[in-house]
Amino acid sequence: MKKAFDTLDGLPERDDPDVEALMAVVGRAPRENLEEIARSLLRCALAAERTGDIQYLSCLGEDTLVTMRLRTDPACQKALSEYRHRPARPGHQSVDVREMLAARGLLSSALGAARFVGPR
Repeated sequence: MKKAFDTLDGLPERDDPDVEALMAVVGRAPRENLEEIARSLLRCALAAERTGDIQYLSCLGEDTLVTMRLRTDPACQKALSEYRHRPARPGHQSVDVREMLAARGLLSSALGAARFVGPR
């Protein structure tokens, strides 16, 4: 029987300090970005359901954490906000965040802020 996600071991509490810090970023995000986050979650959930491959969800989770953690760094947030590209859509080029931050001299602080997840 499938367990509800909020009963799985290891799930942070709603008021976990890391969750709160990331939610502060969400609270500052424009509606367009929030809609794109929701669209990406739904696309990955449907892909996982249709293919049986949960890698869609784990990849999205990692990408989302990196993006949100970058936005906790004020200099990175400013650079990302000033960048003219919008969230990637069909027919539009996605932003190479690493390249954009490097061009502004922010890559090393961004890497520290992101605390990349996954195997170390």
